[in-house]
Amino acid sequence: MSYVLRIGAIVAVIASAGLLLLPEDWHPRQWLFASQDAASVATRNFRSMLTPERINAELKSALDNRDKHLADSFVELAKQENIAVDPALRERYDRETSGFTAPVERLVQGLWDGKCSSFESFAGGQLGDLLSIGDVRDLYNQAGNYRNGRPTDPLVIGLATVGIVSTALLPFHAATSMIKGLAKAQRLSPGFRRELTDALASGLDTEAVLKAVPQFSWWDSLPGIGWDTWHPDLSWPLVTEKLPQLVGALSSGVQLGKLGTFNQLAGNVVSLTSNAGVCGAQDALALAQGSADLKRLTRLAEQRKGATAAVLKLQGRDALLSVGE
Repeated sequence: MSYVLRIGAIVAVIASAGLLLLPEDWHPRQWLFASQDAASVATRNFRSMLTPERINAELKSALDNRDKHLADSFVELAKQENIAVDPALRERYDRETSGFTAPVERLVQGLWDGKCSSFESFAGGQLGDLLSIGDVRDLYNQAGNYRNGRPTDPLVIGLATVGIVSTALLPFHAATSMIKGLAKAQRLSPGFRRELTDALASGLDTEAVLKAVPQFSWWDSLPGIGWDTWHPDLSWPLVTEKLPQLVGALSSGVQLGKLGTFNQLAGNVVSLTSNAGVCGAQDALALAQGSADLKRLTRLAEQRKGATAAVLKLQGRDALLSVGE
């Protein structure tokens, strides 16, 4: 019996020491509940990150990497959380993210590498996509793979097809273009990629689409300038002739009325983008494992607005716990 009592005494001493080591504002019941509640743990961890030292270090890192959208987001997070930004760092931020040439430099950067470090760089990437008619290019490349027995990507095919037939719907088209860019860069999770592919398959006959894509020489479709009697005559066969023909040909393989699930997903992406910004939305989509995550990310962006990218940088997927199901 004395042996049992000694063991019990040792356990009691260890438990007492553990309670003494816990923070003063933590009690056994609170610790028990928090351990069972992942959202509470994630929130507590996040609050511990919100120090001037951490926020200033993250802002400096974003500026060092010329990542304007992330720098903007940390400045917004500091504002939301009443965290002081170091005056010298704030002066550097103001200097490097404003001015006449900064937006032009970021636009050129986007044209060059297509990366989304700012709205201007995203616009540059989109402009580069537009100048080469990105959806048409991607669809023709996939059709070429199909004809030559090479592997094709049904998600890229579906997104390019929907993008071509919905060009007039600018927010929707921007959403499909963003998803396609992430898919081509292998930044979508396997589960989310599969879910998007299945959603498109419900209203898309991939083989019919690929067979409908006509063959033509890209060289013959490049812009040309001729001279009329008094003025130059600019012609672009790809836009004026081939694109309308392609839209008509694709109609046999697309049933827009059956794309309800995909339309909902794209609508969430539009909402996410309107709150988090285009670059923040890209960062968020890269974390999504499926449509349930996308809904949580959309709600997070509604709450955090421009600070969404900073929150995701600090918390990663734990940020999704704070918005619930």
